[in-house]
Amino acid sequence: MPKPTTDASWEVEISEKTDRPIRWNGQNWEYYKKLMGLAVRKKDVELFKIMKGDTVFDENWSAAKKEWWEGQQLDFQEIIFSTVCTDMGQQLMELKDGSAMWKFLRDRYEGTANDQTRAMTKRQLYAQLEAARCKPNGNVE
Repeated sequence: MPKPTTDASWEVEISEKTDRPIRWNGQNWEYYKKLMGLAVRKKDVELFKIMKGDTVFDENWSAAKKEWWEGQQLDFQEIIFSTVCTDMGQQLMELKDGSAMWKFLRDRYEGTANDQTRAMTKRQLYAQLEAARCKPNGNVE
């Protein structure tokens, strides 16, 4: 039975079957990113190169190479969709391929998208900090 997650949880749930994150909701980006790197590299080293940005699409490729690229992008999309929660998946549905999906996540959670994203992240962190309460034993809830 999967553990329920809350917005304040920084745990990333891992599937016992696939060893991939599941139902990721945007918390703990660095840990999720590392787990995704491991999952993608385990599936295909060439796909990992695409994820890192070392291999990018080239219009001058042969038809066979372009077909290979499309297959890699489908694999990448499948991995990403299988690891995120439904709300996140709905945001990613509009993007054309796995590379675009990964870029969206990277830009959003590394705070590189824009000043508004950084401001919202700070606001969320301050709200979580203000909502935290100390228990009598010193633990924070």
